[in-house]
Amino acid sequence: MLLAFLFGTNTVMCIFLPMVAARGVHGVPTALRAVRVSSTFFVISCVITLATHDTVGWVTIALVWLGHVTVTGAELYLSAASWTFEAELMDPRQRGAYQGAAGLSSTLGKVWAPAVFTFLAMNWGATGWLLIAGVIVVATIGVHPSSRMARRFLEHHVPADVLADARASSADAEDGIAVGPPSLIDTDGPVPDPASGPLR
Repeated sequence: MLLAFLFGTNTVMCIFLPMVAARGVHGVPTALRAVRVSSTFFVISCVITLATHDTVGWVTIALVWLGHVTVTGAELYLSAASWTFEAELMDPRQRGAYQGAAGLSSTLGKVWAPAVFTFLAMNWGATGWLLIAGVIVVATIGVHPSSRMARRFLEHHVPADVLADARASSADAEDGIAVGPPSLIDTDGPVPDPASGPLR
């Protein structure tokens, strides 16, 4: 029953809440705020999981569910922040290289992080959970100077017109400006009048 409840909660949150979490994130400062919110949720989840080891019955079920909700909230806000970092701090001319590096680091993180966190939680007990929370806090603090360094790199190495074009295209996409499909018809030329027949 607990697993079904957790799966149901996770499904509902992952369907309905990503846009809610991303709604207030529209630049690097708000993305950094989302990272801080994510970190807070994750630390709360660590504390809840730590406390769950000494509980029984319905209290355990409630704490496991609450810990699941907080860690899912952490993931939602972190995803919203990462989208903004990718959009705002990439060199527009090297998006493929940036996304490849991000994909590689993400894949490696999904290998080593669960292994290290599981080792800490299983072998170090309460100290391990507190250390996991500490790692998250340190990483959150480190994101702030890293984002400032990335911004300075863009300003010094990417031409201003390239950044302006990238921001303009992003703004057009957000405003829902539709671009028609490619056409063989010269849209810059004269428009034929249906009553006079085709242009010659």
